[in-house]
Amino acid sequence: MIRAVGLRVAWLTAVWVALWGDVSWGSFLGGALVALSLQLVVRFTVEDPLIRRVRPLALLRFVATFSAELVVASVEVARLVLTRRRRVAEAIVAVPLRTRSERLTVLLANCVTLTPGTITIDCIGMPAVLYIHVLNLEDVEEVRRSVHRLEALAARAVGEPVPEVNAS
Repeated sequence: MIRAVGLRVAWLTAVWVALWGDVSWGSFLGGALVALSLQLVVRFTVEDPLIRRVRPLALLRFVATFSAELVVASVEVARLVLTRRRRVAEAIVAVPLRTRSERLTVLLANCVTLTPGTITIDCIGMPAVLYIHVLNLEDVEEVRRSVHRLEALAARAVGEPVPEVNAS
């Protein structure tokens, strides 16, 4: 355990010095102080269930899918801006999530907000309902399907169970 803490302090100190771009005693001591403080304030532990269950291939699939969605959304928003359409079909869509994990809910809300043309406005309840503002809405159900696909990929990546969608 002490060895792991020492390695993390050394790594964080090296990152600090690299970010400052100044290899000096001052930056080294400052980095070590910050790294030690982080170790005291934030407990980095492998016992964290989320860290223990991360599945690298599923995580890669999630990141690749989300990155592709970012590119597509960026192109769509750029096209919308460049064509100067006068009428844009804005809407707020309620997307009920299937997960009961707060971490997964926060991850999904942030992914939606990072995607150009969408922003998470509110998140209510557990399982949560995300209220998403969509800049150019074409199909409400497609927005929900897209968030549910991302939810399933993220859940697999971190080993969270996601119940199936109800037929009702």
